[in-house]
Amino acid sequence: MSQIDELVDRSGPLKREVLAFAQSPRFERAFQRAVELRRIDSDASATEIDNFFDWFIQQYRRPDGKTIVDCFLETRPDLPPAEREFLMGWREVFEGPFEVTGRADQALLAVNVIDELEYRLRANVGPAIFDNFPPGSFLITRVVPVGDEWLISGQPVSLPAEQRDIVMQVAADAARRHPELVFRNPERLALGWERQAAERAAFIDHFGSDTVILAVDD
Repeated sequence: MSQIDELVDRSGPLKREVLAFAQSPRFERAFQRAVELRRIDSDASATEIDNFFDWFIQQYRRPDGKTIVDCFLETRPDLPPAEREFLMGWREVFEGPFEVTGRADQALLAVNVIDELEYRLRANVGPAIFDNFPPGSFLITRVVPVGDEWLISGQPVSLPAEQRDIVMQVAADAARRHPELVFRNPERLALGWERQAAERAAFIDHFGSDTVILAVDD
């Protein structure tokens, strides 16, 4: 069994440990603030609640800037180095829509609609869950790095190929709100810098300087 396989198997128990830690009295106030921030109420579905807890442990930041996972790691110096590195990788969690392109061994192959990169996705419940995601369909999910692959985190949402227009609108909205997601793709980042440089050069060519002072009537 490869180290990635071992970490995928360990991810479930590790997450349960972190979740139990997150629900200790130490984080009661943080939990209440997080509930208010995400507007979670008694009508929330099981998927919404699961994804809320996923966000809470990985991305909610306390006043000191630390996440729940950061705090957990401080209390667990006994963790094996591979597991510690895996949990530290949860800082790189991101959410987005993926278009399924196929299967490879234990992984689902999918292209992220926002950054246009291909990802090998794993699931700690086993690869059988990927039977629900045929090529051409979409899933909206959170992912965290596991080695050079990615692990589904939380509950994914499945959409059929016929809902491509909806997925593309979701991707466009996410890209506007979080342009850093687009620039996960180094080619897109380089293109962004090229366009910015070209626009600056055109501005200077027209105005003769990169700074223009205009008179404003009172």
